[in-house]
Amino acid sequence: MYKEIIDNIVKLNKKSILIYAAVLAIIVTGFLFFVRPNFGSMKIPSVFNFNYGNPDVMAKKAVEYLNKSIFQQGQSATLVSYSEESGVIKFQINIGGRSYDSYITKDGKLLFPEGVVVGTKILRLPVNQNPPTQKDTQNRQSPPAK
Repeated sequence: MYKEIIDNIVKLNKKSILIYAAVLAIIVTGFLFFVRPNFGSMKIPSVFNFNYGNPDVMAKKAVEYLNKSIFQQGQSATLVSYSEESGVIKFQINIGGRSYDSYITKDGKLLFPEGVVVGTKILRLPVNQNPPTQKDTQNRQSPPAK
């Protein structure tokens, strides 16, 4: 009796193992085909990447955000150029005739108005510890009346 049960389990296992392996292969293939997982620096292509990391789309998204949410009326930024640099998207914008470099992450969640190269010396301007009082300001603006 036990031998028959074990033989049935073994026969079932051989068939079911092949079925489970085929189903698992289909699931993994579908996952890699339709979803774009991020495995560190390994880029896996996807049919539907939803513009993830597309520099053109992300740079335009950043400029649109700046124009709608940050700038006041009358101010606007225009996209000059963009490129991928050090794992982020670097884009150059023009605001009032001046060019600025800004950065956005490939997923479009973080926007950096400027970048600092690690290891370089940063020029710091001295900060006045005590802001001028109203009396100090009046003394500088006009001499005392005689």
